[in-house]
Amino acid sequence: MNTSRYRISVYGLAPCVALVLGAGGLLAGPGIVADGSKHFPAVREHLRPGGGSFGYIDLDEDAEEVGAFVDDAMKLILQVQGDAPPELAGLSVKGLVGDLGLDNIAAVGWSSHPQGDYVQARSYLHVPGGREGLLELVGGAARPFLAPAIAPAGTDLVLEQEFNVPALVQVVDRVVRRLGVDELQTGWGEFRSQPVPPLGMSVGQLLAKLDTRLALIVRLRPEDRIDAPDAPIDLPMADALLALDRAGWLVGRLRAEMPPEVAEGIEEGEGFLRLQLPPMPPEDPLARPVIHFDTEAGRLLLATSPEFLEVCLAGGGGLAGEASFKEVVAGLPEEGNAFGYVSERLSAELRRLLVASAEAQGEREAFEFGWQLVERAMPMLAGNYASASANLPDGILSVSNSKGEGSSFGTTSVTAVAIVGAITVPVFSSIQRKAKQNQELQMLRQCSLALRVWAADNGGKYPDRVDGPQLIELVGTEKIFRYPHPETGEVRRPLYVAGLTDSTAAKYVLLASPWVQAGKRAVVYCDGSAGFVDARQFERELAVTLEETGGKLAE
Repeated sequence: MNTSRYRISVYGLAPCVALVLGAGGLLAGPGIVADGSKHFPAVREHLRPGGGSFGYIDLDEDAEEVGAFVDDAMKLILQVQGDAPPELAGLSVKGLVGDLGLDNIAAVGWSSHPQGDYVQARSYLHVPGGREGLLELVGGAARPFLAPAIAPAGTDLVLEQEFNVPALVQVVDRVVRRLGVDELQTGWGEFRSQPVPPLGMSVGQLLAKLDTRLALIVRLRPEDRIDAPDAPIDLPMADALLALDRAGWLVGRLRAEMPPEVAEGIEEGEGFLRLQLPPMPPEDPLARPVIHFDTEAGRLLLATSPEFLEVCLAGGGGLAGEASFKEVVAGLPEEGNAFGYVSERLSAELRRLLVASAEAQGEREAFEFGWQLVERAMPMLAGNYASASANLPDGILSVSNSKGEGSSFGTTSVTAVAIVGAITVPVFSSIQRKAKQNQELQMLRQCSLALRVWAADNGGKYPDRVDGPQLIELVGTEKIFRYPHPETGEVRRPLYVAGLTDSTAAKYVLLASPWVQAGKRAVVYCDGSAGFVDARQFERELAVTLEETGGKLAE
């Protein structure tokens, strides 16, 4: 094994991509440092050379350099293309990298080595200037883990993650401002202003308070099975507990908005509040969910049954005392910001379900091959897997133990990824949908303007087709006449009422989007006014237009 002392000028968190780019010479640095990287000692301290793999990349200032390079490349491309959107022309990739806080990563290192029956993978992001942007999402200083300490014996899944939602909001704010797209800014603002009735607050106010630590504990009950209608095999039932730290504000809000008949059922004890919820579906008679709030710790717990709640509250670390658990967590940080554990039993159940599904579809052989690839990419699926990550004063350390060769990149913060996805996917889906709708409306307005220019040269009459060759030649592009479906990608031209003139009454429909999005169509009327109209209202307006003007929908 040999460790390069050269500085590779390449930006990227994934080691494999960085190595490929560096080795291939696709990005040449401003200077190869002959005397080694100044950050190497700090990174090496957290790694274990001499095992199956070892890597190191110096990223100091490379993010800004590559960002500047991409900016220059984009300007050149836009100059050649000539018709790029103005917001894209003004976009600074270098500034965007800074908004995300990724320019603070000075170096990255990783290693893997055998440890008993396991392979330990370690990675370290060196951030000597402090974590900012996306790197703040995983919370502040490392703290003792909660879930492993209270998980009872026989637990099959443990996930714990410090998560700073306000930091995510700040990142989105900066990125949206950076992009400078009015539709994105409007959509983001509308999303945050939406009410959350059960809490008596807006989405924005809720996100501003979600600086918390989440923990999930799941214990299968293999002896209790359930026949799910859509599952090819019976599934095991499970006990579960979800914990939310720093939740005093949430409990206060819930109590304030709670109906009196529900509030009467709250049990108040020494240092706790408890509320028994209605029973779950009859398939699992043991599922009687209960909410418990520890008033001293400020911790909210939701358990599938009072019995499982009591087992967890009793502590004693039943799971922590098991020999197999001690073995799989050996060498992991004892304090941190993220923790994960998957038992062999859970992995076996998952595999059994997937095998049955593959057999039902006649794809067992293909599944076996695919499963081997998945296990290598996600060693947690092999079972008896554990990982932990910890924020340190000058970086982020991630360590995982698995039964197969794997990297701790992408596996130690599984919960963080899930939570980020749960929060950001609805946000950006809403923003993206609004952006696409507004894009269609702007394209229709451009079509309307092109029609008016045509009419001015043709006695006030509009053409028979909105996308005829002469009109396309007039505009200089076909783009404003091509409308892809937001999901399938199928392209259609806009709905166009032929036979009208530039003097047709303002109230009549001239153009409309070929697609209905969120129950509405983008519509342009004969006076040039435009907006979004309920799909059923549009059908009525179109019928009136065709009947009273004698116009026809162009084919």
